[in-house]
Amino acid sequence: MACWLITASLSAQFMDDFSDGNLDGWEGDISHFIINGQEQLQLDAPSGNTTSWLHTTVVYTDSMTWDIYIRLNFAPSTSNQLRIYLGLDGSNLATASGYFLEIGATGDQDPVELKYLASGTSQPIASSPPGVAGAEPVDLRLRILRQSSGLWQCLRMGSGAPVVLFTATHDQLPLASLSVFGVHCRYTDTRRDKFIFDDIVIGPFVPDTTPPSWTSLEVISATTLLLTFDETLAEQEVLELSNYMVTPGDVHPHEVVWQQHQVLLTFPTPFISQQAYQLQVSGLTDIAGNIMPDDIRPFVYTRIDKALPYELLITEIMADPTPVVGLPDAEYLEVYNATTNIFRLSDYRLMIGTSERVLPDELLVGGEFIIICSEAMRPALSVYGRVIGLASFPALTNSGATVLLKDDSGQVLHEVSYTTAWYGHPGKSDGGYSLEMIHPLHICSGAENWSAADNLLGGTPGSINSRWSTMPDETGPVLLSSFTPTPSTIRLQFNERLDAVLMEDPEVYQLLPAIEVNSAQLENNTNLVLTLATPLQAGVIYEIRPFQAFDCLGNAADIFSIPPFGLIAEPGPGELLIHEVLFNPATGGSRFIEVVNASDKFFNLSSLSIARLTSSQQQIFTTGVDALIGPGELAVFTPNREDILARFEVPNPAKLFTSTLPAWNDKSDQVTLIAGGMILDSFTYSSTWHHPAISDQNGVSLERISKNVPTTSSSSWHSASAVRGHGTPTGPNSQELVTGQVPKSPFSVLNRQFSPNDDGHKDFLALDFLLDHGDYIATVWIYDLEGREIYRPVSNVSIGTSAVIQWDGRNHDGVIADMGIYVIFVQLWDTSGQVREYKESCALVKR
Repeated sequence: MACWLITASLSAQFMDDFSDGNLDGWEGDISHFIINGQEQLQLDAPSGNTTSWLHTTVVYTDSMTWDIYIRLNFAPSTSNQLRIYLGLDGSNLATASGYFLEIGATGDQDPVELKYLASGTSQPIASSPPGVAGAEPVDLRLRILRQSSGLWQCLRMGSGAPVVLFTATHDQLPLASLSVFGVHCRYTDTRRDKFIFDDIVIGPFVPDTTPPSWTSLEVISATTLLLTFDETLAEQEVLELSNYMVTPGDVHPHEVVWQQHQVLLTFPTPFISQQAYQLQVSGLTDIAGNIMPDDIRPFVYTRIDKALPYELLITEIMADPTPVVGLPDAEYLEVYNATTNIFRLSDYRLMIGTSERVLPDELLVGGEFIIICSEAMRPALSVYGRVIGLASFPALTNSGATVLLKDDSGQVLHEVSYTTAWYGHPGKSDGGYSLEMIHPLHICSGAENWSAADNLLGGTPGSINSRWSTMPDETGPVLLSSFTPTPSTIRLQFNERLDAVLMEDPEVYQLLPAIEVNSAQLENNTNLVLTLATPLQAGVIYEIRPFQAFDCLGNAADIFSIPPFGLIAEPGPGELLIHEVLFNPATGGSRFIEVVNASDKFFNLSSLSIARLTSSQQQIFTTGVDALIGPGELAVFTPNREDILARFEVPNPAKLFTSTLPAWNDKSDQVTLIAGGMILDSFTYSSTWHHPAISDQNGVSLERISKNVPTTSSSSWHSASAVRGHGTPTGPNSQELVTGQVPKSPFSVLNRQFSPNDDGHKDFLALDFLLDHGDYIATVWIYDLEGREIYRPVSNVSIGTSAVIQWDGRNHDGVIADMGIYVIFVQLWDTSGQVREYKESCALVKR
């Protein structure tokens, strides 16, 4: 707006917003100033100058108001200083009298000062608080008021209520005698273009007749309220405690802090969280004496608590939403407030893998579920519950990842490291189903506390999970395995999270033979590492004496059944044996192989490879499993662990490992165990080795009937029983025999009365041979009571010093013989020509 002046008998006004691009009406060093591209007055003095003075004529009355915008793109000082001459009786600064504002002092705490100029000599009148003009840049919009009584006020204007910088009284010089307004800049050469001015308005003072208005009420804490008004309040009334009252209770504050247009009230007793209150305010005035009408405002105090570990839980994970079952094609997490408290989500961080995200500033009340997903998928999931959308939601890996919630200090509140094995269902792990927590109170548990959603939609986002149970966790941890990664350390693995304080006491653990435990430290949530004072010795089997273990809730369990352990050795031939093979899995199912430690040593399974060695092809796959297998223990390997868990009874899941296996043929193929370049065990199987009563061999494993018989013989193998689900991974074989007993004759008859009905109980007859030398050749005949040959299990076969020969009840036609009594005729001969013959009886019964 152009500079203009209106005069009348009772008023005068001057305005210039420099929008016309010229300085018409201004005098002084006009060439030192320009109108910049933002239509502002800007100093642009020639180099070599140190001061610039620009002024204009204004008509004054006894009460006036000045508005001006100032920007100084530097930190003011005595060398770079601004004076705004509000009114002078002449333009010669050396002799004039009047009033001015000064910005620019020593140090970084520059105030805005009001000064009186008496014939060229300045005198201080009032000052703002230090630092108002100390920062770089100085950016101020000021309003100066002068009433006819001589009262001066300086206010800082902005988007909110004005802030009073100072109030003072000075009436030594009547304003009506003044005629000049101007700006005076003192500067060094580098600051000669850093002074900017705009929106200058000068006019008569208009008395304030508008009462203050209450604009907002903010609950600061359980005892503190912050009230904001649209203008500065009078100090005397604002500090009167009786002007404020909270109901219910009719409680007055015990402290009031006045902050011009804001009032901070502190009450003697805390508010109750979530209770409805009202604040009544009366008797307040502004500095002009205008009385604010009495007002009442409602408010509610919400106590925000700090979540402790396991009070915020991750309760559902949709990592693989495709193929879609019923829910939208969207990855999501579900978080549950397991308390009655209220938490602010922005106090917490979500981590998926290595990606960290800050949660938004929203409240989560007790017992509430929220869905967290990408912002793009928020509308699709909002029909199922409350959704928190993140602009960048990290991907949830289908095969597994670690997801955790932590607070601002880095303390982990809940951590979940899921894998596809957690689904426990081969079909649901392929996509479309979420993983759901089962027991929210079983916070120490791992995989056993999760399952695939049992819901037609494939998940339950934002609501109680399919198998939700609030049964408390009252049982302690279970020891799964012990392992010796080095001669001086023992790793104990448990099934759930442990209590670090209670479990890291080395005096709890005592070894036999005795070795002192120097330290006990949690390697992760479930693994405890014991460091020994002296290393373990080769060939010695050690035990840990019973002790108490504590989970993260403090539940105790007496650990009695502690597997023996020892220094790890390299397996040799015959020390790790093939124990069970599922080479022909059910449709859509997975193969597996079970091995048994037939020695008194301890082996690390990471050195074991499972192979298929034929004349045309060699397939060798290292297990890569860093786990210990002790004397007599079993270990099972499969490409699809969750499939085996779903199809078979697995008594020891800790010994079921994921590993790549050869693609064995359904009819006949070769299986080999290798470690350290040596073949440990090997055989070539045939589907004809299965029990003849089994019409469908899909999903039926071959089990070794004894560790004491050769792997390569068909008599060493038998179909797993139907009663045991046609497979016994990690458990005793359903057809296992107790062999090796010393017979009166060269052999003993096992299962003399047998029933080949695939029920797992005496499904076959066995002859267990123990001979004095290995030169014997054997032939075995089965006759009925009429002397007819029914079957010949072996004919002229070298059997060494020990062997097991079985008859599964079939005849020469491959079908099960009739029920009845049969005669077993055994002939043994050796290279010396000696012939020995034996006759026994047996009974084939059909149950």
